Amino acid sequence: MNGAMYREILSANLLPSARALKMKRGWVFQHDNDPKHTARATKEWLREKHFKVLEWPSQSPDLNAIENLWRELKVRVAKRKAKNITALEEICMEEWANIPRTVCGNLVKTYRKRLTSVIANKGYITNRSAMAALKYAGLDDTDSEDELPPGWEERNTKDGWVYYANHLDEKTQWEHPKTGKRRRIAGDLPYGWEQETDDNGQMYFVDHLNKRTTYLDPRLAFTVEDQPAKMNTRQKYDANTTAMDILRAAT
Repeated sequence: MNGAMYREILSANLLPSARALKMKRGWVFQHDNDPKHTARATKEWLREKHFKVLEWPSQSPDLNAIENLWRELKVRVAKRKAKNITALEEICMEEWANIPRTVCGNLVKTYRKRLTSVIANKGYITNRSAMAALKYAGLDDTDSEDELPPGWEERNTKDGWVYYANHLDEKTQWEHPKTGKRRRIAGDLPYGWEQETDDNGQMYFVDHLNKRTTYLDPRLAFTVEDQPAKMNTRQKYDANTTAMDILRAAT
């Protein structure tokens, strides 16, 4: 889906849904910071239609309960093993209807806890939510033993170096606040992923296999410890090199 398709969906469904739900005047539209939502054309469309949009913190899948429901639906549909697109559509509709109301109820009940955590992090994603987002993308949390303290966020530079932001003190550092280790991203993006840049110049990542986007670099789940560079003791030798020269170089 791109921005144009998203605006078509809004045009066809937003006002009819508000009327069907009998929402009174003054209602506020909420969507997250997906690049389709924050595109200039989308913002202008919403402004022209006089829709009031809720300001949304960047990188906060903590707050959007629908992400958890999409995950629930994905797991249920995968178990059915659809053989074609038509069957897949039918299975999606059936499994969506079969999700118990208690699942939605629990998401609502835990919302205050997620909200409190995000407020404590000054609007930024929490470490637990970052790992949840990676799992949602089909990636395992391989650094759980290095869980960050409250108020900290793991980020990475464009060239792959990991750094840590302390939102309580508004400072950043290269060393992990608990282990004191430096880490870096290793390797290319997982298969099916692509890196893009939004209208604001911020990097985001597209998962073409599952048709979703995130501002979290999926490789953060696979960072490696940055080993200090070792001095290169290798030396070129020629026919005039003596055994003593070689022994001295090795010590």
